[in-house]
Amino acid sequence: MSRLTRKFLVSYILLVGIPLGALAVILEKGRALTAPISVDGLWKLEANLSQFPGLHCLSAAAVEGLPIRLAQSGKQFVLTLPSSSKLSTSGAIEGKTLMASLPPLALNGMGCNADRGLQMIATADPAQNQKTLLGTLSGTLSLDGCESCQPVEFRATRMTEDPRKTH
Repeated sequence: MSRLTRKFLVSYILLVGIPLGALAVILEKGRALTAPISVDGLWKLEANLSQFPGLHCLSAAAVEGLPIRLAQSGKQFVLTLPSSSKLSTSGAIEGKTLMASLPPLALNGMGCNADRGLQMIATADPAQNQKTLLGTLSGTLSLDGCESCQPVEFRATRMTEDPRKTH
């Protein structure tokens, strides 16, 4: 084998063989990865928050169907009220479970006189029709450090159209 042929083979292995081998390993390891559920969008939250002392500022709107926006990036999401940029918090998605915490500062920004935060734990129920990506969230809202306060159950339905958008 000539010196030129040997250099060509070494170069070929280094520049083609090793990257192809690395790609094969990456693809094999990536087979087990799954994307998190999609919760991005506008949701209509239905809950009776009047059971929470000191949070009457949210109770009227929440009973009627408070719109909330979930902006998702991977397993993280940000929850905001489209009508108020003052209420915003982040959360995490583990499997089909969503967890978020609203600190007292965010609630006070909405006019609540809150000395406790609000915890949200929800389970996502994706739609049967995956083309529409509609689904529901159901779970509980509870006040931090309030043993006498019962958690409030809620349900959220993904809205098909953003009411803020105009055509």
